Amino acid sequence: MLFSIYDINVVLGIWCAAFSIVGLFCIVLFSQPAQRSASWYRRNISLMFIFNMVAALSDSVAAISRGVMSTEGWIGTHAGIALTISSMFLLAGAFTSYLCARLEPSGDRLDWWGSTVWAICGVGVALAVAGLFFTVDPATNYYALSDKFWISQLLAIIIQFGNLCVLVANRSKVNAQTFYSMLICILLSTASLFAQLFVSGLNVVQLAMTASLMIMFVDLQTHLAQNMTLQQDALARRERELSDSRVQIMVSQIQPHFLYNTLDSIYYLCGKDPARAREAVSRFADYLRMNVRSLRTTAPVPFTTELDHVLNYVELEKMSSDDTINFEQDIQTTNFMLPALSLQPLVENAVKHGVTKRLEGGTITLRTREYDDRFEVIVEDDGVGFDTSVPVDESRPHVGVQNVRQRLEAMCKGTLEVTSEPGVGTTAKIIVPRGV
Repeated sequence: MLFSIYDINVVLGIWCAAFSIVGLFCIVLFSQPAQRSASWYRRNISLMFIFNMVAALSDSVAAISRGVMSTEGWIGTHAGIALTISSMFLLAGAFTSYLCARLEPSGDRLDWWGSTVWAICGVGVALAVAGLFFTVDPATNYYALSDKFWISQLLAIIIQFGNLCVLVANRSKVNAQTFYSMLICILLSTASLFAQLFVSGLNVVQLAMTASLMIMFVDLQTHLAQNMTLQQDALARRERELSDSRVQIMVSQIQPHFLYNTLDSIYYLCGKDPARAREAVSRFADYLRMNVRSLRTTAPVPFTTELDHVLNYVELEKMSSDDTINFEQDIQTTNFMLPALSLQPLVENAVKHGVTKRLEGGTITLRTREYDDRFEVIVEDDGVGFDTSVPVDESRPHVGVQNVRQRLEAMCKGTLEVTSEPGVGTTAKIIVPRGV
């Protein structure tokens, strides 16, 4: 006979090991940063590739050492067979962990099953190392499966039967492709365990697990690619929402009545105070320029940029308010960033719905504070205030605070807190974490 079954087993073992190495390199070299669950999936399937590779190489070493009458041959035979069976048990444990992670990414509800399987695998490894599952003839250094080998197959079949039950019970948590991929892997490995009881010299389980790894690898890459597409779609949707919110903010700040009042004030100043009229035109141009520029701004801007925009707005409002607006500053820090057009709307709300609602006017105070973990921007007015327990009437032509709040959270993980008391005034506080 040109080739014995052991020679064929060596070739197949090397092929299985080569595939495992290629799969492992693909995961290591081409993985991109992703969410925690994706990293856990890759870690588990990487362990399966490693255990499969060790099992395949160990089985090949045992086959090559078979019949070699030397110390090296004796070590190769005994260590090769023990390591092969041990690695297959470890592979079964890693497969169960991978299955549980796919079905329950948080892992909490299926932890009991994963722990149980690893305990069974620990028993299997201990028995394999003790030599319970194989025998070696000291006269020829030929190995064979022992009459206790069925115990190893029974332990593995129990694991796969449990995996099957867990998969079926949780099938609604994965898509059809993943469910059938995992089902095929479980059934394929279970069938190979039964077949191995009647086949000697050829590692049928090794071939089945390698084929299962191929199926799982393709399914995982498809799953991660779909997740990446969903993440990109969500990111694009959020970018569109941010862009829409910038447009809404810009439009809300260039209301016709504000334009008319500002232009009327400038017209009046042209005859009475030309120098102040020129200053007003310059501020009005800067105000409009900042609003238009915000449409192209996708990143936070320095606080000083927002402050300049607020000052331009306040000066323009003062021109048409008969000096009923008093604006004060308590700026203790400026070394931080804010989304474009996030501060001026709060000041505008303080003007439109706060101090100008009083006949005598009022004061708006802008403060900034720096702490170890955050920056704070406070816009405070002593206007009419409002009852925060009453829902906001969205039909009113005011600047949407919710719009500002959403952009703060999306662009710099900031928050906006608004407190108010009727007859006392309103306070809006922006909180921006450090390092964002």
